[in-house]
Amino acid sequence: MIQPFQMSAVQALEGYWTGRGRGRIAAMAIERHVRRNAYHRSRAEIPDVVEGTFALTDVASRSRRNHRVGRMRKRANEVLDGYPPDPRLILPTSLGNVLRRAECTAGERYGLDTVVFYPRLYPHLSERLSTEMGAQLNVIDSSATFVFVFGAQTVLTSPLIARPDWWRLVPVGFAVAAYVAYRGACLAATRQAVLLLTAFDLHRFDMLRTLRRRLPLDGATELGDNKELSEFMRGYEPVPQDAAWRYVHWDVEPVVAEETPIAPEPEAEPMDSPEQTRPGPSRGLSAGGHAPDVPPPPGDGPPEVAPALPPPEEGR
Repeated sequence: MIQPFQMSAVQALEGYWTGRGRGRIAAMAIERHVRRNAYHRSRAEIPDVVEGTFALTDVASRSRRNHRVGRMRKRANEVLDGYPPDPRLILPTSLGNVLRRAECTAGERYGLDTVVFYPRLYPHLSERLSTEMGAQLNVIDSSATFVFVFGAQTVLTSPLIARPDWWRLVPVGFAVAAYVAYRGACLAATRQAVLLLTAFDLHRFDMLRTLRRRLPLDGATELGDNKELSEFMRGYEPVPQDAAWRYVHWDVEPVVAEETPIAPEPEAEPMDSPEQTRPGPSRGLSAGGHAPDVPPPPGDGPPEVAPALPPPEEGR
């Protein structure tokens, strides 16, 4: 019964806000995230210090600075992992940016539109991957619900802040609980993004087989075919008459792709004499497939007899 409310809560926390006043708030939030993204992008490109002398003080100072720069770059890359690659796609909230990054990179790396092709990819997911993705989605939905529940409790109990006793901490506790629930939703969204990338990595070819598409043999062919298929799937137009598509019915012809025919090797020219067909001692088999005539090693076979010397001439 509460599933429609959970979907609305998740979309609200992602930053899909409409309305005149909410549009202005969304614009200010987007501007903040754009500046944060640009700031960490510049920090991620800070180079190491390589110039200087070999004095002990200079080496130690340079090592400390490079260590700080390395920590800065690592932190900047962690922040950038939560934003879409194109700054024009940034949303007002952190949760929305994490999910938007997954939607812009999971299938796009292979030329596939993630939002368009995920419903077609979902039936081919393995049981373990599908179960894990469903669990993460449930965490996101539950966390979004708790954010609004604890947020409402914070507003309702806000008059208790004026009390001089411990009751003034009740709205603060609800606010902290709402923040923790929101951070839990962001962590679950990060895990969901990794699983979405894994789904396209492992099962995109299963989807292409069901669509009766040929399987590519290289990355360039895959990228071109998938971009063409994405352009067609985004609209509602029929298949173009001039589309050079080749369907492969895997239950009839299990063909991977059109392979380039290999030119036959030229036949060996006939030898003029039998002596030319016999390889030397360091070569392999002869032209007839037999072992070459290699002299036996010393010690094998009958011993060789030295030729007799001529008798010495008389008078010498």
